[in-house]
Amino acid sequence: MDKNKHTPTPWKMLDVMDLKNKPIAWSVWPDLERPYSNSPRGNQICRTPDGHLKERKANAEFIIRACNAHYDLLDTCKIARQMFTRIGMGDDNGMAKRLDAAIAKAKGEK
Repeated sequence: MDKNKHTPTPWKMLDVMDLKNKPIAWSVWPDLERPYSNSPRGNQICRTPDGHLKERKANAEFIIRACNAHYDLLDTCKIARQMFTRIGMGDDNGMAKRLDAAIAKAKGEK
């Protein structure tokens, strides 16, 4: 997957408030100083309106953590996999296969 096909990270979370100024949902937004999109909702990436209030917030936080860490984790897995190959370490414990699977999944291949 090309890094430039989605809104650039890092992303952040903003509260969506009701008329009584209480949070009812959370939106995920790019952490940009300038507008990124001309869409009717502006720069909003997604919104978590379904589920219980605590679950909505947890979902938005999870999306942000996962997306903001994605490329660092992928690069780390690739480096670890290269180290396995360089040192000629066998795959007795299945770690090389697990790294290959994680890399493929992160790249959208499986």
